[in-house]
Amino acid sequence: MPEWADLNDTNELNHVIKRPGLVWYCPRCHPTLAEYFPAPGVKTALEGVDKKLENIALLLSENSKITKSFAQVTAEQREAEEEARAATLRIEERYKRESNERERSERKQSAVLHNISEDGNTYDIISGYLQDLGFNNSQVDSLSRIGRRSDGFTREKVRPIKIKFVSEVFKIDFLRSYNSWSERENTFATPDLTKEEQQKEYKLRCLRRNLKSRNESSRYRVRNGELQQQYNGSWVTLDEEGNLPTPLRVSTATSNSGSR
Repeated sequence: MPEWADLNDTNELNHVIKRPGLVWYCPRCHPTLAEYFPAPGVKTALEGVDKKLENIALLLSENSKITKSFAQVTAEQREAEEEARAATLRIEERYKRESNERERSERKQSAVLHNISEDGNTYDIISGYLQDLGFNNSQVDSLSRIGRRSDGFTREKVRPIKIKFVSEVFKIDFLRSYNSWSERENTFATPDLTKEEQQKEYKLRCLRRNLKSRNESSRYRVRNGELQQQYNGSWVTLDEEGNLPTPLRVSTATSNSGSR
């Protein structure tokens, strides 16, 4: 062939035409494409390639399914975790709400006695007080000291006593009776308040003392978290600064001006 005229050396020619995987045809007997592929070694090689391609496609398909399945499982697991977290929060909120309701209900029925000596039997002491005031044990649900007795216990520092009555009515009657009792000495009874309510009660009592010192002729009291002043035979709730409601202040000022 003219294009091979420069390859006169047999070794050079063999170096070209004897490379593995090559099949040579002259231009006169060049087969069609369909006849070319079945040439020796080519068909087997192509079948091997097709098989490998099928395996690769199958592997990619399975990998895609695994990836999709893993993503789906992960999403379902995340959704289940969110549902469990939401359910836990709902349970906690419900428990907290029910616990707060029970606590409020118990506080409404409870009174706290202060400065009761711990030298004697607490139950006997309180039972005696209740009988003297006209109450009986069937009206009391439970009684106990508040807090734990520490090593630094002294006669001057005693734990309060909590008395839970079977109804709020008995508690109110007890508070009124006990605090007006002539034999209570330096002891006193208060409603069972939270820390926030105790702080508010303390501020109201301080304000009451200040008002009383400035207006000795007026009567003041703290009831149900409010500071009240007796006005024309009735108890009137004062504002945060200890003033009467605006209409009453105006009425009082007008009366004073008219009297002058």
